[in-house]
Amino acid sequence: LVVLLLRCIPMLANVLGLCCFIFFVFGILGVQLFSGLLHGQCYNVEHGGVAHSQHPCTLGGGMSFAQCSHGAQCLLLGQNPERGVVHFDSIGAAIMTIFQIMTDEGWYAIMSHAMGAYNPGIFVYFVTLMFVGPIFAIQLFLVVISTQYAITKETLNLLDAQAKALEEKPVEYDAPHSPGGAELYLSSATLLDELPNNRRIA
Repeated sequence: LVVLLLRCIPMLANVLGLCCFIFFVFGILGVQLFSGLLHGQCYNVEHGGVAHSQHPCTLGGGMSFAQCSHGAQCLLLGQNPERGVVHFDSIGAAIMTIFQIMTDEGWYAIMSHAMGAYNPGIFVYFVTLMFVGPIFAIQLFLVVISTQYAITKETLNLLDAQAKALEEKPVEYDAPHSPGGAELYLSSATLLDELPNNRRIA
């Protein structure tokens, strides 16, 4: 298993590079779309108090469903969702948020916040990210490990077959055909013939 994982490192590095590229591209897109929008908070126009809402509010009208009630106005003065952790205000924070989405941890809540603050049609961004991340990237990792496992297993089987073939092959001694072997063979035979019968070794 350790050998398999070590041999997978070069190919896994390529997959990891592809995942980093995906993080970077979606991070830039997220910063362009949602930078600062998740700070939206409704404030009462009369006394300036905070009007509690479930989602960050939107600055504009249109199709966004997170609009402030009558007598309140949306201002980008609130805290980002999840105690200020989830946001797209910078590329680093966007990449961390994208990583959280790819792990399926609270991704629906993040999508709801973005849909409320921006536009409901932005769900395409998150659905694409979910498809590219947990499905596509993880499958690439599994394919790399599976391919390397098959190659390693085939190599080990070939080595075992060669070892067994060497063990089963009989050792052949062909002294008369070796250099100097013919003379040694003839000399030994001549000496045996010249020995008396009572001195020959049975």
